[in-house]
Amino acid sequence: MPGIISLPEKLKEAGETGYDYLELSIDESDEKLARLSWGREEISSLKKASEDTGIPVKSICLSAHRRFPLGDPDPETREKGLEIMGQALTLASRLGARIIQIAGYDVY
Repeated sequence: MPGIISLPEKLKEAGETGYDYLELSIDESDEKLARLSWGREEISSLKKASEDTGIPVKSICLSAHRRFPLGDPDPETREKGLEIMGQALTLASRLGARIIQIAGYDVY
């Protein structure tokens, strides 16, 4: 869906078009990486919108490792990749998402 649509609107659209759930994207863009730092307010807001629409966030597509590969030769990049993975696990847990999809390759 277009980036100009808010997540609550995306949940609504997903439900109206017959989808069962929404997959949250965490790609390498700064905008999507910021989702990993959401506090209680942002998470509660998304969960409320999910409850209101009946469309859960069941999975996260974590493609941020294209920018911060876990197998990068640079130790700082590897460390950032591990930090991203930890943050994604925390976010998934707080949202109730049971699946985090990661790339099957290591360095893009």
